[in-house]
Amino acid sequence: MGGADAAGRSTEQLVELLAVHLDDVSVAPVALHDSASSVDVALRMLGCAPAHHTHRGTGSRMALTLSYLVTVRLDDPVAEHRVAAAIAFAVMSAQGFELSDRSAAETCVAIGLPPAAGCVIIASIEQERVMPRAPLVREPARIKISPADWLDGIVLGPGDVPVAGAYVRLADAATVTGPDGRFRFRVPAETTVEVTARARDVGASVQAKPGIPARISLPLEA
Repeated sequence: MGGADAAGRSTEQLVELLAVHLDDVSVAPVALHDSASSVDVALRMLGCAPAHHTHRGTGSRMALTLSYLVTVRLDDPVAEHRVAAAIAFAVMSAQGFELSDRSAAETCVAIGLPPAAGCVIIASIEQERVMPRAPLVREPARIKISPADWLDGIVLGPGDVPVAGAYVRLADAATVTGPDGRFRFRVPAETTVEVTARARDVGASVQAKPGIPARISLPLEA
């Protein structure tokens, strides 16, 4: 999938995929913190991150993985269960999408939404790398290297217990902690950045640097 609107097309394809497999329910994308939406099946984008294969061949393409939180809210609990299972089967049978092992209910709580049935879906997208034409050389080349590094961290609750499913943000990037409470971002080397974590309507921020594990303690109720 190429082009600057690859993420938008990915969302549209996921909506179409679910609409085909679901009967008599509404499916639509909504804003991340929209808790008042009346749509039956809501898609929220949690964030995006570089794919494991960020370079292929000559490096003319870039790859990302997008994380979607898909929630189901219906008055009939049996119908809600049926729709949630139908969504999982639809994703498992489609190319370009896969199910995450993250809990939809825990992810909802981490970003301040009421718990809901559903799942977290991972999508893969690609875009052509624009290779600008090099200008004419009019003076000796000056090389400035800006290396990147990994910023690792962990979100902890009372008693230093890892918090799974916490929503973690750094500038324009976001992710959700795994079962061990850990997260990772790619950042410029030797820089100090602010990282914010949130779970159960409680948030905290720390200043962090790559190479030094970040610890974010949330004052959650035990």
